[in-house]
Amino acid sequence: MSPKLALATVILAISLATSYSAVPIQNGTLAVTPLPVRAITPFFRVNTPFFRAAQFSNQRYFVFNNRQVTFFEAWHQCASIGLRLASVNSAADDAALKLALRAADSNEVGPWWIAGTDLGKTGYFMWITTMKPVGYRTGYSNFAPGQPDNANGVEHCIEAGWRSGTTWNDRNCDAKRRYVSISLTTSHSAIPLHNGTSPTPKQPGLATTLYLRAGFHPPAQRYYVFNSREVDFFQAWHLCASIGLRLASVNTAEDDAALKLALRAADSNQIGPWWIAGTDLGKHGHFLWITTAKPLGYRTGYTNFAPGQPDNAAGREHCVEAGWPSGTLWNDRSCDVRRRYVCEAVTSEFC
Repeated sequence: MSPKLALATVILAISLATSYSAVPIQNGTLAVTPLPVRAITPFFRVNTPFFRAAQFSNQRYFVFNNRQVTFFEAWHQCASIGLRLASVNSAADDAALKLALRAADSNEVGPWWIAGTDLGKTGYFMWITTMKPVGYRTGYSNFAPGQPDNANGVEHCIEAGWRSGTTWNDRNCDAKRRYVSISLTTSHSAIPLHNGTSPTPKQPGLATTLYLRAGFHPPAQRYYVFNSREVDFFQAWHLCASIGLRLASVNTAEDDAALKLALRAADSNQIGPWWIAGTDLGKHGHFLWITTAKPLGYRTGYTNFAPGQPDNAAGREHCVEAGWPSGTLWNDRSCDVRRRYVCEAVTSEFC
């Protein structure tokens, strides 16, 4: 054996014996943590939130069994490490999920949160991570017999592994569950770009609600102001997605200027505030855009909260409205409050 080959063999043996990873944590240091990897499978049990998913580029699902959290906490924690809460779009996906759970010795510790929710419209489940309907393009779903049943009118998030296996059930989003993440490089994840025409409304009451400023022609237009009705935060999220748009994010001062133009064109100066896509439901005080799972100010440092905001008044303000107390300033508000809303055309920037 040549010296170079011998050295490569030693390095490979060391890397197979112990896998280490490091990601930045809030204080700017690195968390270096061993990950127990099973040599015979690409699936492993995650004992720590600190790892680089890129080290496992061929892996689809990551099982988190070390703690139980709410649906939105699971969504936030997945996003914070470069993954997303799992979607299951086909029987092949379900088979991969079963393998991941088996490799993680998870047979008796479910259920686990996956990304489905009907918070936007009861009975219409979408993946919160892609804004696509459950079964999009495939017709696949895996609900247990008799489910979803929205027991007591409060079950709006999907857990997998209810009673047994990987079958789905709707559950109160505040319930504590383990959870499964998925790699970002998966199918059925792309949101169609705006096709350059006014979106065809799929919900009653939207036909007259698109306000296009004179001189703006899609796809150059970014923001669409909906003033005809007031809805809660998740209804706004759902309604935007249902017409090929998404609830608006504002990432720069230039975005804010474009938003002001859109509101002025819609004669909206006195009828705000409007929902935009920010929320800290996953971790209080840590706001993300629900549409991209990116932090507010991602890459730019830009935010536009009014002085003294966000203040989480009464401990229940977890969604962001623009136009409070005036202009396009932001405020945190209870997600159940009814507001007009602003959607945006989907572009690659900040996705």
